[in-house]
Amino acid sequence: MCTYENVIFDFDSTLIAFESLELVMADLLQGDQHKIQQLEILTNAGMNGEIGFRESLEARLSIVKPSCQALHAFVAQYCPGAFTIGVEKLIQKLHANGVKVWIISGGFRELILPFAQVLNIPSAQVCAVNLNWNENGQFESLNNDNGFCDSKVMGVQRIREQLQGQTLIVGDGFTDYELFREGIAHQFIAYTEHVSRQQVLDVAPFYAQNITELSNLIYPENPRF
Repeated sequence: MCTYENVIFDFDSTLIAFESLELVMADLLQGDQHKIQQLEILTNAGMNGEIGFRESLEARLSIVKPSCQALHAFVAQYCPGAFTIGVEKLIQKLHANGVKVWIISGGFRELILPFAQVLNIPSAQVCAVNLNWNENGQFESLNNDNGFCDSKVMGVQRIREQLQGQTLIVGDGFTDYELFREGIAHQFIAYTEHVSRQQVLDVAPFYAQNITELSNLIYPENPRF
């Protein structure tokens, strides 16, 4: 049996096989390799903990501004095909065991919600960055009502009382590890199938290279944690 009441999944490069924001923006840049490279550098700097999350996000949004149309096009193309192989069955098993499954991400909430619906994860358990749009459906500004524009830690602090019982965080980034370091999650598993970050592996208590390994850590025959 799973020993956790809550399992939190990161979205990009964990639930799905790549970074959604980078792909949306790359499509909008239409092959501008210089700007695409800038986006990749900023993403990695943020995920490795080298710069603050909000600093990274605002810098990326200054390079290219997304639109509602671009987000809808992404969902139409990649949902549900982008899911990490095996993750849907793992989440079904968690639900069957009464585990509360969350998605907590530095990505755009309205892009993530259709994926959460496929996984039968309630919208109230999807916590991510909200955006303000102008009347033409173009990005206008960050909406930080929930705190997730600042950091995952700041955002999750506001819903911490909802995380009753033992909580596990699964993700590829340093921002995921921070939830464990700050005591919000009781355990952290670095997920490395799609991206392996040395700065994260250096501090992660456990890591999983695929969903089979992740499942074995969550449902161990001989409990290790």
